[in-house]
Amino acid sequence: MLGTYNHPHIATMILKRSVHARSYIKMRPMIKQLSTAPPETTRFSSPARPAPIHPRPLPKKDLPEPKRYRRTGIVVAAVLGFAGWGAFLLYATNLERLSSSVTVHIISQLKNSQALQAVLGTPVKLSPMFGFGDPWISGSINIPAGHVDLSFRIQGPKMGGTVYFTSIRKEKGHHFTILRFKVIADNGETISLMDKNSLEL
Repeated sequence: MLGTYNHPHIATMILKRSVHARSYIKMRPMIKQLSTAPPETTRFSSPARPAPIHPRPLPKKDLPEPKRYRRTGIVVAAVLGFAGWGAFLLYATNLERLSSSVTVHIISQLKNSQALQAVLGTPVKLSPMFGFGDPWISGSINIPAGHVDLSFRIQGPKMGGTVYFTSIRKEKGHHFTILRFKVIADNGETISLMDKNSLEL
């Protein structure tokens, strides 16, 4: 059979196929026996025992909720921001009242008042807020509306006191009329500074 094919590669392929066919014929009874044999089974005398279930250990501390801390942080930041902005506005408004020409004129009269120096001592100066920094000027100064109402602390070598000043302007173009200008010392004594009934602003 091999002699009918002159090409060597074709003859080699036919030879390999013949060898495989002979090997399969020899192993065929063994393959058939393995395919028909029943599989081995294992029998148990009792059902399987379930594995023990161990309880999951509880954490010592409850884990914090991230959203709660985040919300608290936002609220705290907002409160601090509003508080800082409010403090800045108060400081700016007080600085504006302190540098006003009305306040400067009042302080000048306080320092030159002999009646006030006799009670508080010399020199008389503004009392700083909380013992340091700029003094705190309470009230309002509204020149266009014609209304000034101030109060602040002063200090002398003997004692301190509180200044009260109120002035209004009835019509535009007129001078301001002083309604109240006095100092109440810490000992309760009142010093009136109503020497002039008008104030040029």
